[in-house]
Formats: sequence, structure tokens, C-alpha cells
Amino acid sequence: MRRNGQQALWYITAVACLSICARLGQMDSIRTSSFKAFSASAILLLLLVPLIHLFPFRRSGMIWILGLAVTARILVFPLAPSDDVNRYIWEGRTIAAGFNPYMVAPASPSLIHLRDDIWTGINHREMTAIYPPGALLVFRFLTSVTTSPVGFAAFMAIVDVASVVLLLAWLTALGCRPERALFYALNPLVLLSFAGEGHMDALMITPLLAALVAHKRGKGGWMWFWFALSLHGKYISILLFPFLLRRENFKIIWIIPMVAAIPFAAFWPGTGVFQSLTTFSIDMHYNGSIHRLAALLLNDPAVASRICAGLFLGFLCCLRAMTPRVEVAAAPGFAGLLLFSPTVHFWYLTIIIPFLCGNPIAGLLAWCGTILCSFITLQHFALTGNWTDSHIMATVEYLPVFALLAWAFFHPRRKRLSDTSPPSSLSSLSIILPALNDADMVKRFLSSGIQTAPFVSEVIVCDGGSSDQTSDFARRLGAQVVHSAPGRGLQVAAGIHHARSDVVFIVHADMKIDVEVPGRILDELNRSGLQGGSVGCRFESPAPHFWILRHLNAARAKWFGMSFGDQGQFFRKDILPSLGGFPALPLMEDVELSFRLRAQEKILYLGGGIIVSPRRWILKGFFRNASNILYLLVGYSWARGRGEAESFSKKAYHRYYGITSMDKQNQNK
Repeated sequence: MRRNGQQALWYITAVACLSICARLGQMDSIRTSSFKAFSASAILLLLLVPLIHLFPFRRSGMIWILGLAVTARILVFPLAPSDDVNRYIWEGRTIAAGFNPYMVAPASPSLIHLRDDIWTGINHREMTAIYPPGALLVFRFLTSVTTSPVGFAAFMAIVDVASVVLLLAWLTALGCRPERALFYALNPLVLLSFAGEGHMDALMITPLLAALVAHKRGKGGWMWFWFALSLHGKYISILLFPFLLRRENFKIIWIIPMVAAIPFAAFWPGTGVFQSLTTFSIDMHYNGSIHRLAALLLNDPAVASRICAGLFLGFLCCLRAMTPRVEVAAAPGFAGLLLFSPTVHFWYLTIIIPFLCGNPIAGLLAWCGTILCSFITLQHFALTGNWTDSHIMATVEYLPVFALLAWAFFHPRRKRLSDTSPPSSLSSLSIILPALNDADMVKRFLSSGIQTAPFVSEVIVCDGGSSDQTSDFARRLGAQVVHSAPGRGLQVAAGIHHARSDVVFIVHADMKIDVEVPGRILDELNRSGLQGGSVGCRFESPAPHFWILRHLNAARAKWFGMSFGDQGQFFRKDILPSLGGFPALPLMEDVELSFRLRAQEKILYLGGGIIVSPRRWILKGFFRNASNILYLLVGYSWARGRGEAESFSKKAYHRYYGITSMDKQNQNK
């Protein structure tokens, strides 16, 4: 009975969504009906929540989603196309007339004989073509079929339907429920952008999703083929290249230049291909966020553009270092580009929306709603012809976005015990502590009584050849001692070999661990069924830079599943064979462990419970140590992709500890 009621409610919600789509299609345009577009779109976004949550179908679910997607686009289609479509038609006609649109602008006297109503509706007539060569060839083909803006909009709507099909295939390959695709299929931003206004961004989204489907299916050749085609929809798809590149597909990377170069040949020698794009990226600004603030502070938008470009490149490098998984990085990667960009139109967000279906991020989900405020600016443009936006309106749009992103960044959710004791499937935990000439810290760690905490069956100190009393203190305080060659990963691997418990918990000697942590680890592993994760830490020092570092570490572990050893990594011991064993590397074993765990499934993050001494940061210098860690992380990620992880690990060991012999220094400081 309850299921029937849920299904009936879903039908009602679906009908309500389609009725709003029909209302959107009845508008003359967004610019002349901005309030109606704003209110209808906001309601449609809210209705997507129950539409996805109450989705009642399993076997026929994809058919229902595709049916809703097609119906919604048909209902929105009567909306007047954007004036950008006039530009598409003009570029196609220019090519057909034997001119190069990268060298001849619409305002050029040599094109006077082509001027008509389409030319009248073009914006920025003084600028040459900004779109990639492949897109221009598509426009040329379409003009041989139709020169009507409605015909162009119909083509973009059909391409967008293909995006829905590919999104369903991609979500299935990721193991996500298909109803998540409804967030794209019935998203008002998507409907208005393609079926409504006919924007050409669909020419990038569709082949990019095809590339991701091929990527998940292990079809490297097809992946690079579709990826190269996506570059001709919009160049920004290049952002995903570092996340798609793997050792196994590196040998066929030649497909990209081969496929991508063919459309460029039609405009040889390519003079002016990037001229208008550069002008647009530096000199024009509308509805930006970070760029807007930088321009106000510097009083120079051009300088702000260059600074924001540098900041974004740094952000992208950090993102690649933290996660190689394209499904995790795509949404924050493209969102980062837009947040640093000087110009953000509402249809630009369509590139983020497919990836939010697989990786929902609250701040970016909210942006899909708050950007509707920009519709008011569109009405102002229709009345005055000026692209000027209000700082107040931009604040209303971006403040919730950055607030939610900041909240998620600074307040990672902490997993808590649901019972006083964990379920019986996992009931014991082994603590593995690698040490080398670290007698005082080992003594401090074991004197805290962690070895007698609930569910801890043993503490194994893995000595890498200490010349002090590290082993003696460990035995005297009740720990088991295992000897191995020096090198953190080598020592941990030796300790795991002797571990007898269900779960392995790797710690460092300079930690203090809450006695509840072992129970929380077992509880979360049993509850979630996941394989491993990290606890999370804070530093003993109250200095502000350590507070910032703590939250940076938490965000890295929570959002990207990339944890370091000082965050307390743990995993089920029985999964080691599927991971290829524990990475027995001198250094970077914690990063490699994160890579291997992430390749299996989502990783747990418990939100804290460990206090770490800042002694190494103080000894080496905070900024020097931070830059060194960033270098090692990026360098190891790159070396790993080339199959040189072990060689880099040995070099990294010496660089990190500044030593010439592995048996003379303390690797756990």
C-alpha cells in the first residue's frame, strides 16, 4: 500500500514537472519574461528532489527517464532561440560563401552582400569566430539543411537527448542509480539552454560523456576519439585530460592530435583561431565571482584575468594530485574554471550538471538554483542592450554557493558510534606503528594506554633498524616488535604480515589517539560495508596556519579520498589480495594505499580523533615543508602514471628526510 502511494505521488510530481516545462515553452524569451522564467525554473528544481527520491521503477527506469527527457524538451522547444544561434548560422553561411570566419568578422565590408535578418541579430559583430573549427564545420553542414534558428535549436535538442542516453550509461558503469540522471534530464538550466535557446555547448557535453563511457568500459581508443571531438565543442574539455590519462592508454594518445587536427585543416593556416577567444577571456566580464572581486581590488580586469588563470591552474594541479578519478574531479574541476572565470552565463553550468549526478556537491547543486538570479540581468540587456550586472545580484547568487562549499570544507561530517559495541562481523583491530630511532615518541604513544582500548587486540611496533632504545621501550610497554629494512612502507608491510586482527590501523609515533577511535573504525566498517579509510587529525599547536592545514587535510580526505599517514589510515585485512598487497615503498606508501583503496570504492572519513605533534613542521619550516609535500604528491602521481612509482619513492624518501642513508634517521618525525 505504501509503495502504491509513493508511486502515485511520483506520477503527480512528474506531471507537475512537465506542466512547468510547458509553461517555460510558452514564454516569448527568457529576456522578456525573466520573472516567469525565474519562478518556473526554481519550482522545477525543487520538484526534482521528490522526483528523484521517490523514483519507483527499476527494470523500466531508464525508459521512463528517457521518455520524460524527450517530452520535456518538446514542451520547452517553442521558446525563442538565443541570438547566439544567429551567430552559428552566420558562421556556417560565411564558410559556404568561401570566407574564413576566423579572419573575417560579420561587420567586415567584404560580407555586406550576405547581410540579412540573421546578421541583424548577431552580437559582437566586430569579433571574428570564437568557436572551435569542428563546431564551425557542424554549423556549415547545418546551413546546407536549414538556415532557420529553430532548425539549429532542434539539432541541439537532439544532441542533448543523446547526452541523457550517455549519462544513463555512464551512471550505470559507475554503479549509481539511474534516477540520478533526472537531475540533468529535467534540469531547467539544461532545458532552457539547449531545447529552448539552442546553445551549442551540447556539442561538447555529448562526446565528452561518450568518452567517459568508453573510459569506464576500458575502450581507450574510443575514449580518446570522443574526447578529441569534445574539444571541438568547446576547448575547456581539455581540463579532463590529466584525469583520463593512464599508463595503459598512453600509447594510443596519438588519436587526440590526429582527430583534433582534421577540422583545423579546413581553416589552414589557422590564423586568428584563438584571437577572439583570448579577447573574450581577458577583456570581457559578466556575472563572475572570484574574478569580480579581484578586478574590484586591483581596479584592472585584465590583470585580474591573468591572476585568476594562474590560481585556477594551481587549483587544477592540486585537484589532480588529490584524485586521479575523473568522476570525482570533473564537477569541481569545471566548477573551479567557472568560479575563476570573468564571464559566467547560465548555460555554462550545463557542463557541471552531468557530473553532479554522479558526484553531488551541495554548493554546486545550490548554484544551479542561485544562478537563476542572472535572468534579471538578461531582462536588463533586452531593455538597454548593455551587459551590466549588479553586485548585489551577484552576492545573492554566489554567497550561498561559497558558504556551502566552505561549510563542507571546514566541517567534515564526523562518524559516530551507533551502539556501545560494533556488530560481530569485524571485532578486532591491530595497530601498526613504524618507527626508527624514535624511542621517546614510541614511549609516549604506548604510555597513553591505547593498547588497552576496546577492540584493540595488539600493537605492533615495526622497527626499521633503530640504534636507540625504541625496541626495548616497545616491548617493555606491552607492544609486539617486528624488525625490517628501513622505509615506512617496508616496515608497515612487515608488521601487517604478523597482524592477527580483522582490521589494520596504521599510526605514527607522534600521535595521540582518542580511546574511542578503534571502536568507531570497526563500527563504520561494519555499518557501511566499505573497505577502509582514515580517521582525521588535528595538530597540538594552536597556531592559525596549523588550523588551516588541518582543514585542508580534512577536505582532501573527505572530498577526494586521499589521506596521508598522519590521518590514521585503516582497512580490512582480508582485502589486501584485491589491493595487490600493502605497498611496500620507502615513502609515499600512504598515498599509494589511498590510490588503491579509491580504485575499489568510496573511502570512509571519520572526521577526527587523532592529535599530531607539529614537530616536523616546526623543524623544517611550515611553508618549506608544505611545498615539499606538494611537490612529492604531484611528482608521485605523475611517476605512478608512468609506472615509475617505486623509483620515485626511493628518491622521495631521501628528499623528505634529507638523508643519505635510510638507517640513520627517524622516518616518522
